[in-house]
Amino acid sequence: MRTGRKENVHISTDRLLIRSLEASDRDDYLYAASLVSDYPDQYRDGELADILWRDVLGDSDNLTMLIYEKESGRPVGTCSFDYCNSGRPEIGINVDPSLHNKGIGTETVRRMKEEAAILFPDSQLLIRTRKDNVSCLRMIKKCGGRLLEDGDIITFAL
Repeated sequence: MRTGRKENVHISTDRLLIRSLEASDRDDYLYAASLVSDYPDQYRDGELADILWRDVLGDSDNLTMLIYEKESGRPVGTCSFDYCNSGRPEIGINVDPSLHNKGIGTETVRRMKEEAAILFPDSQLLIRTRKDNVSCLRMIKKCGGRLLEDGDIITFAL
């Protein structure tokens, strides 16, 4: 994050454990990231996977977390707090498409909003999505999103 240091975040819900990346999370992160990628092969073992892992682990302006399903213990997605061009914190979230419309994104974003109030007490929290991402638009509205910018990429305040 902007401070140049990583926060150690552990968020728990009834069904999920959301926590900051640790050095031992390489395989879980690459697996979870591959679930939502248009190019999942880049997250398989190899030099590119190593580069992607080093980049996400070393990015001091981004706090990336893994989303685990408590019952199974498996990673079901990733989420992050990042700074967009405006300098305001932004939530990013990716959930396994096979688990869409099961409330995982909504549950995650609601808890991230609570955590953001602690981490960024004086900042407006943002979330963006593509105009054609109907599931994400529905989730943002459930989480209280207010439209800020419309276009191919839509920006909401949370």
